[in-house]
Amino acid sequence: MGKVAEFRGCDHLRIAEITADDNSTGGGSYTTGTVINLCEVAQITKNTEQSSKVLFYDNKAQDTVDGVGADTVTLIVPALVLSALAKITGAGIDKTTGAYIDRGNNNKKKYYALGYRLKLTDGTYRYVWKLKGKFTNTPDESADTESNDINTSNQTVQFTAIDTIHEFENGGAARSVYCDERDGLAVLTDWFNGVKTPDDLPSAKTN
Repeated sequence: MGKVAEFRGCDHLRIAEITADDNSTGGGSYTTGTVINLCEVAQITKNTEQSSKVLFYDNKAQDTVDGVGADTVTLIVPALVLSALAKITGAGIDKTTGAYIDRGNNNKKKYYALGYRLKLTDGTYRYVWKLKGKFTNTPDESADTESNDINTSNQTVQFTAIDTIHEFENGGAARSVYCDERDGLAVLTDWFNGVKTPDDLPSAKTN
């Protein structure tokens, strides 16, 4: 057990489009495009769907059956620029004017990997990659008339993370990779240079 620390901060919100995720003959592949900055972030919350059932035999609780569903990552962000909004909603951007073109249900959302880091109260960071998911909502927009009040409005974006189809050599299919600075085991300076998978973990520190 290490020193007690709590979460107090988040930053480095990154995405990378998934270009391949399969288990075809010969092992298949998991590949992504270039990691890009999505936007600044004010809050990150991750919730996992979970269920549990107790099995009773001879009038006693003998066992449990557990189920785990998808992860929902909720992001509180500033008003998104139109190019970022288009990426997460699958909408189009006019290359000449930069206009956001919403075609309703005709939008085609892509799968992305989602990366970020969480700051701890001891000054270290937890680094995260969610390996596969989709942005599942179109952020609402609301604004009040400007006055002497100081209220402002941000946007809420949700990302649903699921397991990869591809089975990595290091442990099979996966949903997330986490690394902590506080255990001092990994070199994390290039964490956001590319999506880190179970087969592409950061290098170990050497003395």
